[in-house]
Amino acid sequence: MLPFVGGFAFRIGCIEEKSTRGALKRGASGQWLAAGFNGEGMVWAWLSGVAVAVMMLGLEEDDLEEAVGRPGGRLDEWYPVEEVEVDTARLRRADLTNLAGEV
Repeated sequence: MLPFVGGFAFRIGCIEEKSTRGALKRGASGQWLAAGFNGEGMVWAWLSGVAVAVMMLGLEEDDLEEAVGRPGGRLDEWYPVEEVEVDTARLRRADLTNLAGEV
């Protein structure tokens, strides 16, 4: 399972909207997440931290220069933003009871 990476908005304890990109600009809660690393997923940890920092700064669409610890270019060119976004559907699928049927 892929980690959860991005911003999200809360409404009474549940995800209110898909808000990975531009979350602070759209008035989201200002809550950010880079979590759910398990087993082989630990290789995602460093780059996920870099990606969430780029998102927090609102630089997802910018063509960033390569820097130490960060590839150059737009975020979606070097990180699978869509696949790891925090949304209600992914959170529901991550329920342990859903995973038990897979074993």
